[in-house]
Amino acid sequence: MNENTNSNKDLSRSVIVILVILSVVISILSTWVVLEEVSRVQKTPTIEEKNLAQSSAEVRLQIVDKTPKSASAAGNIVLNIQTEG
Repeated sequence: MNENTNSNKDLSRSVIVILVILSVVISILSTWVVLEEVSRVQKTPTIEEKNLAQSSAEVRLQIVDKTPKSASAAGNIVLNIQTEG
């Protein structure tokens, strides 16, 4: 009877050791995958960065009359936004 309980204890210890080793391996692999994914995301430019690198703008300010004839000022402002492509 005593031999049977020792066998059960040994079996449960071996199961615990296997589970601990398995959890350590899974933890290491998961950490490696997350670090690889983070480094890949940091290397990839965002959509905003791509748009800033490819966009251009032109702003024109045209003053019709430099000396206004009345107390109010007059002028035209033209803003053209052009997309390339």
